Amino acid sequence: MKVQRMIHKDVIGKVNTYTLDDKLIHLDIPLVITFLALPDNYTADGIEQEDGETYLTIRLPYEQIKNCAGSALPLMTFALLSQIRHLKHMDWYNVYWQVKNALRA
Repeated sequence: MKVQRMIHKDVIGKVNTYTLDDKLIHLDIPLVITFLALPDNYTADGIEQEDGETYLTIRLPYEQIKNCAGSALPLMTFALLSQIRHLKHMDWYNVYWQVKNALRA
């Protein structure tokens, strides 16, 4: 599992994908998660499959991230756990619990 980001320069310090990536990278799940935090609305949440991997795009609310005090990690974690249920082609329930347990560690 890999976590990455596409974010606007105004929110670079608030969208911490490194913490999530460190906790999730050891999971043997063919999933790449991309968090978006951009001021425009042209890219939506989505799931794509390619070459045996699933790409999950999660749009974060840019204005809320920009105005939050400190890190947006709690919001990112909530968004990730909420979106996992849409992975119908995978054993999403198992993925959910693996991710949740890894984040607790």
